[in-house]
Amino acid sequence: MKAESAKDPNSEELDKKKAILVDSMLTYYRNFPKDTMTPAYLDKVHMIFSSQENYRMSATYAAAIIDKYPNYVNRKMILESQITTYDVLLSPRDTVELKKWIDLYLKENNNLSKDEVEGYQHILDNISLSFQDRIKRQK
Repeated sequence: MKAESAKDPNSEELDKKKAILVDSMLTYYRNFPKDTMTPAYLDKVHMIFSSQENYRMSATYAAAIIDKYPNYVNRKMILESQITTYDVLLSPRDTVELKKWIDLYLKENNNLSKDEVEGYQHILDNISLSFQDRIKRQK
């Protein structure tokens, strides 16, 4: 016998609400691209897609924020999200995109600690290795 799904009966309703919310925020983005709230709405879209494990769509909207809103208050966090997405979450890994996001992050964040810079440099120096393989090598 198959085990019954442990899916929350409310999750389908929640998914519908998230879809409506995403649609509303994307409509706002299309209609008011210069409004000060627009990058925050795109950020929420980026987070919703990530929470649903739709990492490609999440990365698409994160990239839009980086490209179109250079002064967005959470830019550093968006760049960190892109690095994690391209390093750990997407399969197959896109090392060209990963390098692009790390390079931009390092360029824009001059006040990083020595350990942070070394951590990102370690990723770049071992870019052909997956996150899991880098962990194994450090043991």
